[in-house]
Amino acid sequence: MQIEITEHNPYWKLTYQKEEQRILNALKIANIPTKIAHIGSTSVLDLAAKPTIDVLLGLKKEADLEACIPVFKKLGYVYISKYNAVMPFRRFFIKIKPINPLQKWKKKEVGPEDAMPLQQGYNRLFHIHVVQEDTDFYARHLAFRNHLRKNIEDRQAYEALKLHLASLDWESGNDYSQAKSTFINQVMQKLGFD
Repeated sequence: MQIEITEHNPYWKLTYQKEEQRILNALKIANIPTKIAHIGSTSVLDLAAKPTIDVLLGLKKEADLEACIPVFKKLGYVYISKYNAVMPFRRFFIKIKPINPLQKWKKKEVGPEDAMPLQQGYNRLFHIHVVQEDTDFYARHLAFRNHLRKNIEDRQAYEALKLHLASLDWESGNDYSQAKSTFINQVMQKLGFD
């Protein structure tokens, strides 16, 4: 599979802001307090990226992890529970759009035995990562984003790596993400994370 990387699009920020309001309104109605942030490469000016908006939610209470599930399903997200065993501290949701308007993804949840929506048939619009605010996952993602926003040299090196990796053929998007981990871990060590 090929990974699509495009040059930075200023509309990504506006797309995020519009969805942020939808999410915050729904969570307010459900009485789930949260912090919300645009993360990932689409949140960094002048950085090429996959055109999928990554959103990070930081919750105050662990119990709210489960309470978020029906809220995001109602907002049209697919709950990806298949990764819960590996990352029990996170709830992950995606919003997809079929490439063929006659095609529709019917499942509201992708469990351990289920296949993910294939990228040949669906565009991923949003990834939602829901964790507690006091987790390492939350701190690392914000720190990496903030570093790339300020450090031109690392931002350019990361972009060059992503463009190179996107030119290769991958078994899955997870393999592509894993291939970036050495660079990300080196940056995180510079920032004081283990």
